[in-house]
Amino acid sequence: MLNDDTATSLEDLSGEKIRTGGSTSATAQILTNWNKEHPGQEVELVFSEGSSDEEAAAALKSGAARATVLKKSDVIKMNKNFSDDGKDWLKSVGEPINNSKTYYLYRKDETELRDAIDGALKKLKENGTLSELAIKWVGYDVTEEE
Repeated sequence: MLNDDTATSLEDLSGEKIRTGGSTSATAQILTNWNKEHPGQEVELVFSEGSSDEEAAAALKSGAARATVLKKSDVIKMNKNFSDDGKDWLKSVGEPINNSKTYYLYRKDETELRDAIDGALKKLKENGTLSELAIKWVGYDVTEEE
């Protein structure tokens, strides 16, 4: 959402166009479910099949969509890459509409591999390296829950 927008939640966007991924994307499904759970407060979904960050920025700046759904790291990236004056032009509002976690899956008989990776991740987290890598490559510490 544009930095000067007054909306503070998804409820404030009732009737407004929200840019999302393709019609089968996770974001589209989450917003479709939100619409079903909030009759009378539905948002209009603007599907964007395979579009680029440039197209997303143009849609928001032109008013073709009032908002979009992004990860925190994508808001940081968009602010950095598409600012007209070097200042943040996008902002996050409201509570996250989805919170996904990453899990590593191993075959049951690969306990040695599982233990080695779990041990390495624990060590990297404890000594701060995992946090440093996240900040370097993602823009903020994704190792901490929001």
